[in-house]
Amino acid sequence: MRPATADEVHEPFAAGVIRERVAIATPRGEFAGELAYPARGAPRFAALLAGPHPYMGGTMRHALIGAIGDELATRGGVSLRFDYGDLSGIDVAASMARFWETGHAPEDAQRLDAAADAASFLIHCAPPAARRLVMVGYSFGCHVAWRLWLDRRVPRHAVTEVVLISPTMTRHEFVWPDATTGEVPRMLVIHSADDFATPLTAVKNWVDSANRAHADRQSPNGRAAEVDFSASTSVAVSLAEMPAGNHFFRGSETDIAAIAGDFAARACTAGGGPEAAT
Repeated sequence: MRPATADEVHEPFAAGVIRERVAIATPRGEFAGELAYPARGAPRFAALLAGPHPYMGGTMRHALIGAIGDELATRGGVSLRFDYGDLSGIDVAASMARFWETGHAPEDAQRLDAAADAASFLIHCAPPAARRLVMVGYSFGCHVAWRLWLDRRVPRHAVTEVVLISPTMTRHEFVWPDATTGEVPRMLVIHSADDFATPLTAVKNWVDSANRAHADRQSPNGRAAEVDFSASTSVAVSLAEMPAGNHFFRGSETDIAAIAGDFAARACTAGGGPEAAT
């Protein structure tokens, strides 16, 4: 696969993986991205990787995002990670002060625009067999991935899995969709017990609430019976609780990437989707 906007091709960073720099052109300007895909065989699914906030080390070079991209490529996927676009000319000091006060920067809406442009680029440059989309977000990127899907800024029929790693649920809204939304993708939340940004209890409460709402939607009378969601194999949202990681998972990037890769691979098989390329 060679998108017309590619500016260079890197040697594989991981066995059997190629990383390819791309320039994503939009009416609002151009920003950088990087694809990762199998060195042999055509990709069979696509994954958009949304990284942390730029004020929290959020570039496409982030170690965890890179590890996930490589892992998904070894499983037959093509992933795109990206920078959140050029916001030169802004009052950085005022923007950062607002971010540290509220968890939101005034330019975050533009960062959502950049992510939507990146998703469109990925969908259009992926081969037809790979247009089944996995959305992966880390930290602020969880908010980005969630809003893109919930607000229909990516084709909902194309999104089959969503992975949220260290979601910032005390800073951003993660509103569960109502009954008019249609099919809800399979979801995995990965969170550490010692996360400094969002207590694990808040994440557990959200997962339980989401699964109960999903069960109610599936029930013929609109109200599901009492279910032990922790033991259910048909829940909408699964939770991978890590004993440590403190939000950042430094030194454990490959472990987290493997969990995300296992989820995507199992979901592909369960949903009749693609197997890893060979």
